[in-house]
Amino acid sequence: MQLLNKQLKICLWIAACSLFLIISAFIANHQFPFFDDPLDRSYSKIVQASDGRVLRAFADHNGVWREETSLKSVSENYIQVLLAYEDQWFYKHPGVNPIAFLRASWQNLLCSCIRSGGSTLSMQVARIFHPHSRNVSGKLYQIVRAIQLELTHSKNDILELYINHAPFGGPVEGVQAASAQYLGKNANELTDAEAALLVVLPQAPSRLRPDRHAQAAAIARNKVIQRMVDLNVWQAERAEIAKLEDVHSQLYTKPRYAPLLARRLVEEHAHKNIIRSTIDFDLQLSLESYLAGHVQSLPKQTSISALVVENKTGRVRAYVGSADFTDPTRFSHVDMVTGIRSPGSTLKPFIYGLAIDQGIIHSNSLLLNTPRIYGDYKPLNFSQRFTGAVSATKALQTSLNLPAVQLLEALTPATFYYSLKNLGVDLQFSGEPSLAIALGGVGTSLWQLVTLYHGLANGGQVIELSLYQKSQEPALNNDAPYKKGSYMMSKGSAWVIYSMLSSARRADRLNASMIYEHENNLAWKTGTSYGSRDAWAIGFNKDFSYGVWVGRPDGTASPGHLGATTALPILFNIANAHSGISHKIQKPDSVKSTIICWPLGLEKTTTEKRHCHRTLPAFVINNLIPPTLRSPAKEDIDPNPLKYWVNTKTGNRVDKSCNTPSENMAQTSIAWWPRESEPWLNKKWSLDEQLPQLDPSCGRNVSTTSQTINIATPEADSIFQALDRRSLFIKLQAIGGEGEIHWFYDNRFIGESESGAYLELEVNETGKHELIAIDNQGNTDRINIFIRPPR
Repeated sequence: MQLLNKQLKICLWIAACSLFLIISAFIANHQFPFFDDPLDRSYSKIVQASDGRVLRAFADHNGVWREETSLKSVSENYIQVLLAYEDQWFYKHPGVNPIAFLRASWQNLLCSCIRSGGSTLSMQVARIFHPHSRNVSGKLYQIVRAIQLELTHSKNDILELYINHAPFGGPVEGVQAASAQYLGKNANELTDAEAALLVVLPQAPSRLRPDRHAQAAAIARNKVIQRMVDLNVWQAERAEIAKLEDVHSQLYTKPRYAPLLARRLVEEHAHKNIIRSTIDFDLQLSLESYLAGHVQSLPKQTSISALVVENKTGRVRAYVGSADFTDPTRFSHVDMVTGIRSPGSTLKPFIYGLAIDQGIIHSNSLLLNTPRIYGDYKPLNFSQRFTGAVSATKALQTSLNLPAVQLLEALTPATFYYSLKNLGVDLQFSGEPSLAIALGGVGTSLWQLVTLYHGLANGGQVIELSLYQKSQEPALNNDAPYKKGSYMMSKGSAWVIYSMLSSARRADRLNASMIYEHENNLAWKTGTSYGSRDAWAIGFNKDFSYGVWVGRPDGTASPGHLGATTALPILFNIANAHSGISHKIQKPDSVKSTIICWPLGLEKTTTEKRHCHRTLPAFVINNLIPPTLRSPAKEDIDPNPLKYWVNTKTGNRVDKSCNTPSENMAQTSIAWWPRESEPWLNKKWSLDEQLPQLDPSCGRNVSTTSQTINIATPEADSIFQALDRRSLFIKLQAIGGEGEIHWFYDNRFIGESESGAYLELEVNETGKHELIAIDNQGNTDRINIFIRPPR
């Protein structure tokens, strides 16, 4: 009876203590929340490739490496060892194991030391979040917090808190961070020996760190392994195999791939700890390695950025913001994928595409590569040469400036600017949209340019490029109707631009080398900004879009580095190494191939033979065949073809005022070329050559629209002697023409004069030089002069 009373008292005491602790836990839960400062236990940010491999990791705001993981993401053998070794009754006790606690208290009393803590995993989690002194009051505080935790969280939640926050030495917390730091692998790949090591390490993180104390870590690990045998969890044979495994004595460095992309993703997804990107891990590493090596051949402080996009989904598969992240002399921390720069000529394809859609041109319309003599904006070509009439395809392929400006003027800069802005591509400039847009007089980024070219690859549909991998991301359906706000141009127009760009020839290669590149079906465009500050190359085929920028992030000029010679070889190397032979974009039904005639620009079958001076193949959209675009200088002045009267007996030109019987008069017509192109035109096609001579029966000039202009001074092929150390001054005079005379010297605009008036030209260079005089209606005369060196 006495023994029974004693046991009853003990039970009542335990019950009273338990009730007290539970009541204390309830009170603490309301007055003192368990997680009073969640930020204090924030996680590291982990950016992964599309397959889950780590690209880059960022420590938390306290510099602690703590990687968020779940029970499903940790190997089963680790959980098995953890529960067996640390807390066998974890799923059965209320946060405190009375038997283990009493046993630990008895052991500590016998040795007058702290031999065992008797802590459950719940109590360890409580101590992690609420550290306490190692005395009786501290232990009671820990018990209260553990019960509080049990009241508010499930067992699996508590276990996840432990595996995410257990200390593993230094700034490493959590099993995933420890596995990566000490073993170089994910926590779901642990062997038995590695699982045992990571279970025991939190007991003495500093003393058992394997990178510093490998032998001590091995002894402690083997103790855990043996414990698994003693508990009949593992067979002895399994344990012996585990003990044979060496303990790694190294510290694995954190991966640092796609560093600037990772930084961007962390900023854009600040609420997420694990960010799964769309990046192809192997492609990213390959591209980083290639660019880091290639940039060494470029001048100091030069960097390279590149993008690779999967067209079907819009996912970015490789992203390199700077060529070498380890080289600060090359502005390694500046992300030039998003840097705002002048795009050079890379916007020209979209001017052409929109012009095709609006019925302004077809693929081989006649455009003008001639001096611009109207308006305030007078750009030149990169080569500073004029060629007269040029096809739209050749003008785009050779990136001529003047035809692009001619098209943008017809399209209007505002129309072009707002067409792109509605797609989310906001070109940066001051003032109102102007013709300078055609030549790169705006600011944009590699990201926005690749977005636009990716739209060309997808039939004119522009979608937002994706960097973040969602759990379910539908593929883009090219046959679906255009999404609201994503229409850039029709599928037909996009394909015509693809055809024009994919048949271009590289200036840095011989024809024989084009075979492989054409098999790759890559359409491409280069660009060079003013002063060679930016070299661009953008390309696409059916499967992928690629973008490359080369330059100095500080905006300093890089003379001699052009898009065609510096960026384009990089683009082709990336495309060829990545995809090899890729698929060709198929021609849509809306596009038809036909033969057109110059100078009218209309279909051969509907053009009179005498009006068809030159035939060219052309792609047209929906059977729409626009006539040759007229320049503002000729707008609504002369009809084309030009009709006139002839004497049927003599063939001479007449009109009804001539002394020619009406029965001998017949009306005929000629097709005239743009007046601005005549200096570069085959003489037989010039307006004056096509028009017959005036009939002798006429007593005055017959009315025509032909306005002549002639350079009177100096004479053609004049030779001048340069003066030693002094400039040579030459007087220029032109007669005839209409309106002001616009003068160009070696394709450089030098001034204006009235007809018959003089303009003085200062000359410093010797050799052959070209003078061009153009009136307000585009009538032109051109001569050469020669400057000899001083005697």
